Amino acid sequence: MYVVYSTVEKKEDAEKIAKHLVDKKTVACVNVIRIENSYYRWKGETQVHGEYLLIIKVAKKNYGKLEWEIGRIHPYNNPELIAFKIEKSIKKYHDWVKLSCL
Repeated sequence: MYVVYSTVEKKEDAEKIAKHLVDKKTVACVNVIRIENSYYRWKGETQVHGEYLLIIKVAKKNYGKLEWEIGRIHPYNNPELIAFKIEKSIKKYHDWVKLSCL
């Protein structure tokens, strides 16, 4: 199982991506969290913008499918997609994530 982070600027995009990924059974769950400000360098300049963080729970077998879907529907040219392998979790939760993903 992986927990994956991605960000978008608009709430509508975050909700669209979350619903799409869950509806297609690519992922088990997506949390959408508002970030007040993100500071980052883009094209040689420091940027400051509010964003929405997507915290995505996905079965290991579906990570490639998740990458493909994000590349297809994400509004950014270079979307953030950072995966953390989960070493430990409650077995029932881990099983639910696996069963929720096709």
